[in-house]
Amino acid sequence: MRTLVATAVPAAVTLSADRLKVTLNPTSDLTAGTTYTATLRANDDARLAMPAPLTWSVTSPG
Repeated sequence: MRTLVATAVPAAVTLSADRLKVTLNPTSDLTAGTTYTATLRANDDARLAMPAPLTWSVTSPG
């Protein structure tokens, strides 16, 4: 996860037991009114990479 000015935000990433859900949990509070962007890259069990990374943005309340 990064801010719009590319500052990295430390976060814990967990994968559900059924391997269908990834949770990204920042290790500290996010700054109010700031937009953050996360990018997911993954491989399957055969180590084949996703065709392209999945990127999304979110703005914290405030």
